[in-house]
Amino acid sequence: MAASSATSAAVYVYGVVRGDELPAVAAEGVADAPVELLEHDGLAALVSKLPGRDFRVKRRDLQRHLQVLEDAFGEATIVPCPLGTVVVSEDAVRGMLLTERREELLAALARLEGKVQLNVKAVYDEEELLRELLRLHPEMARVQASTKRLDDDGYY
Repeated sequence: MAASSATSAAVYVYGVVRGDELPAVAAEGVADAPVELLEHDGLAALVSKLPGRDFRVKRRDLQRHLQVLEDAFGEATIVPCPLGTVVVSEDAVRGMLLTERREELLAALARLEGKVQLNVKAVYDEEELLRELLRLHPEMARVQASTKRLDDDGYY
């Protein structure tokens, strides 16, 4: 009974690597869950078992998702999954992802081999950005002016 419930719990998927390239990931996963390698036919999905069906991505989970990927990138070529990728069970990860998309994943791993990933964080001056938008788009400036004239009514 315990074995079937372990394979039926929903899992969060970070990405896919070749099965023999990544021994483990030390980073803590989303929802405070450990990161595991779910191997099948020469591929491995980096996953965390989710505690329940009501998983909601939080800011902390974004940071953990990125940290897991960063740790994996340091050791192996990885095809990353988007933030919030949840699959209904380990069996579904093996079947729908690692089996059905095996050739696509192998091709993606080959394309990414030897490449570097960069994470870019942009910071902007909000007031300056808004001034520039209004300068480039006069119709937005007209809407802004008419909204200001309406005062609090412009909010609604």
